[in-house]
Amino acid sequence: MHTQQLSHGEQAILKASECLFAEKGYDGASIGAIAKLAGVSKANIYHHFASKDELYSEILKRALSVTGDNLQTASHGKGSLHSRLTRFLSDQLAVMDKHDAVYNLLLRELSELGSPRGRKIAEELIKTYFEGLVDLLLQAQKAGYLKRHTNPQVAASQITAMNIFLFQYRSMLAGFVDPDLSENPGNFCATSVRNLLDGITGKN
Repeated sequence: MHTQQLSHGEQAILKASECLFAEKGYDGASIGAIAKLAGVSKANIYHHFASKDELYSEILKRALSVTGDNLQTASHGKGSLHSRLTRFLSDQLAVMDKHDAVYNLLLRELSELGSPRGRKIAEELIKTYFEGLVDLLLQAQKAGYLKRHTNPQVAASQITAMNIFLFQYRSMLAGFVDPDLSENPGNFCATSVRNLLDGITGKN
């Protein structure tokens, strides 16, 4: 699928696909239903997308492409590791909020509720971005910013978990977290990164 200017038909197909995939999952959303919602024929969908797999992948890729851009900025941007990771977490949360239907779909497909085929496609796409985050941490470790015994894969998992938690449960935080954290995701991200990188044990 090309990334140039999309036609009106392609935009309608992608919008309808995002809506139905998010609502019904990979297995539950049929090409016929997508065509009906988009106001196009099934043949028109297959003119732009070779298969349901390709259409589904395109929906996820479009949301995840910004994650790739955010990773590039975190990897090659200026500033301390603390500031770059905080910016990555904050920017990624904004992306997830903007494409909330797609990210809810993605998380569902990766859970036990997901379909085998949908999960496989989602895992293949997520793997690329997770490996990018691991590589960022590996480079930081080689540069001396992380301790030698730090496991970059576990650290990347912790960073990913922070984002998912904030995305799914941020409204719940207001009940038991100070307002300057619960009402300000940027502060929560900065504090989370500081706790992760500096640790929470030892004397002040």
